[in-house]
Amino acid sequence: MAWHLPVAFACPRHRRFLREGCPRPHPSGPGAAQLIDHPGMGPLHPAQCRMPLQAGRAGRHRASCGTRLDQASEDDLPRPSADTLNAQQGILDRLSQQYPAGDAACAFTDLRMITALLCLSWPLGQDLMDPSLAAAVSEHVRGLGFLSRRALDKQPGGVIAAAGLLTAAAVILDSPDLAGTVARHVQASERGRFSKSSWARVLDRHRSSCSPALTEAAEPATRAYRRASGPHSPKAPPRISVYRPEHIPALLEQRWHD
Repeated sequence: MAWHLPVAFACPRHRRFLREGCPRPHPSGPGAAQLIDHPGMGPLHPAQCRMPLQAGRAGRHRASCGTRLDQASEDDLPRPSADTLNAQQGILDRLSQQYPAGDAACAFTDLRMITALLCLSWPLGQDLMDPSLAAAVSEHVRGLGFLSRRALDKQPGGVIAAAGLLTAAAVILDSPDLAGTVARHVQASERGRFSKSSWARVLDRHRSSCSPALTEAAEPATRAYRRASGPHSPKAPPRISVYRPEHIPALLEQRWHD
């Protein structure tokens, strides 16, 4: 079932990327982009290809390919590195029943937010992933240039681009200086098509489900762009000082009174 999740891109057991389609050629048409199309159709194993053998054939009684998609075979995909496999295993571990559900939800939202930031600041984060994955990420980022701000956190459709972004996102989230790393990527996003506040808007939509660590780390880089109350309210002034209520004395000092 993990195959259907956008955070699944590799099998740590077989140390290979997941296959995106049937190895046999098929005519294009509805469902051609899905790995397992119409899973409940026909007396086929769930891991057998449902794509038609001939163009123009449709319906429940059409002849299906039947190729087993869960059998290992050679392909032209690169092999994932150890760091990529470790990142995938760490993500899959969050799906286990032993992992607290609330923490897992925050972790997946954090990954989504950081991948959006990586796309905005690209190619700044390409050194955080395997070089063989960077080309697919670049293609995904170019495609985002034609979309609206609300699509900035759209996950890649291909496993190679997803592997690169999620591996780099995992590295950033594990950084001992998360706030500094986020600030550098926010600053680098100014050079792209979107403004520096684009990621702040994406973050605001999901702030309630982010982890406290990411929310706190993102605050210095985004606080100048946050709205005071709602999406149409004025922007709150930036708090550039570290002066806080705890710095105010509980009692008026005598020399001030004098």
